[in-house]
Amino acid sequence: MMSLLPVVVGEEKDFNRVFSSLQATKRTLMARESDEVQEVVKFLSVELIFTSATTVRKPQILRLVRASLFSKHGLNGGSIKDVLRAVNDKDQCFESYERLLEAVKEKAASM
Repeated sequence: MMSLLPVVVGEEKDFNRVFSSLQATKRTLMARESDEVQEVVKFLSVELIFTSATTVRKPQILRLVRASLFSKHGLNGGSIKDVLRAVNDKDQCFESYERLLEAVKEKAASM
């Protein structure tokens, strides 16, 4: 019984270290997501990217941001700002938010 004590204590320290690391990563990702949301809002408020008046709500913006963040481009540190700029450089207009989301997913995967 006594010989297991150092192992258990060692595992607890490792667990605490892993847990702390995960918490730090979570905070970093949440801050990055918040910054990316601001970029999307700024972009959509300035650019005429839809063919008709379109309302975009926060859950939709989060889907757009997460599509970029969890793409190859986003995981390598790329910003949604770059993706939106690349989509907009093609002078594309979208009929709906869903079309914009598809374009962002495709562009982020290819960057």
